[in-house]
Amino acid sequence: AAKSPPISIGLLLPPEEAEATSLRRGAQLGVDHANQLPGAKVSLLVRGRVGQWGGDGEEAGRMVLDDSVRGLIAPPGGAPSHLALQVAGRTATPVISLCPDSSVVGAGVPWMVRVVPGTRDEARRSLARALQDKNWTAALEQKGSYKKLPPAVVLDLDETVLDNSSFVVRRMEEFRLYSENSWSKWMAELSAGLVPGSREFLEHAVERGVTPIFITNRSCQPTDGDDPTVVQLRKLGIPLSHPQSQLRCRAPSTPSDKGPRRAEIARTHRILLLIGDDFHDFVSVPKDQATPEGRMILYSKYARNFGDRWFLVPNPLYGSWEAAAGSRERPCASPAAT
Repeated sequence: AAKSPPISIGLLLPPEEAEATSLRRGAQLGVDHANQLPGAKVSLLVRGRVGQWGGDGEEAGRMVLDDSVRGLIAPPGGAPSHLALQVAGRTATPVISLCPDSSVVGAGVPWMVRVVPGTRDEARRSLARALQDKNWTAALEQKGSYKKLPPAVVLDLDETVLDNSSFVVRRMEEFRLYSENSWSKWMAELSAGLVPGSREFLEHAVERGVTPIFITNRSCQPTDGDDPTVVQLRKLGIPLSHPQSQLRCRAPSTPSDKGPRRAEIARTHRILLLIGDDFHDFVSVPKDQATPEGRMILYSKYARNFGDRWFLVPNPLYGSWEAAAGSRERPCASPAAT
């Protein structure tokens, strides 16, 4: 019988990857095991380079186009995994990602899979580790002595806890652009749903003695029991026993930057996790870095936080990335996008 042609698998492994040695060893063990079975022989090709962001994407492309690998393994780092995702989308090459950040599969490329627990499970595990480690903080704004402060998790609201996709669909069906008036009416309807898993995670946090605190760019009045945002959260069963301290809304005529509000919280609580759907939910972006290139420099600086103490909920509907890419109109977006 004719022998099956050999199969080459590519491992994208940047030299600076903290777990490079163990990842290479684990992948080679898998190849060795496969070669003990009947069928095609398997070989492992390892590529990666130090240098300007984007180099790993070129290495992934070389493995697919020049070396004819049949599949790629992407490392835990978010940046190389996202670059491998781009290659997968353009070449239909299967990719297995080891990245804990669920956003790498949020684009819906069907031949890219993660082999790590989901975002909610990872967040629960990180929460447990953070509670044990008194030196742990997720906030860049956390300064001074914070070990004895009460623990909190800080979350965005829209598209992180509240699901407003029905509002977006409505505006699209009506061929209408976003307006402050339409958004205010939507909030008053109390028709938002829940992002799957959000309530369960928050209930788990409260059970562990951790306070959920929400930073939102909605216009809301936490001291008003009839405020639509307060009513909406309580209607959906979100833990909100003290809205005055748990709900940090954007004050009128103030910047959308959430950094000052994170700093406020950091003075009274040890921030264990940050959870949001936008880059600005984790780090303040200076105006001179509000470009795709500038944002990627910041992302590369803090990439290790994602999937560890920062958890990004994929949002393909809107976000600060639109303005960074040069878009001046947000046809369906909410004010929380800015």
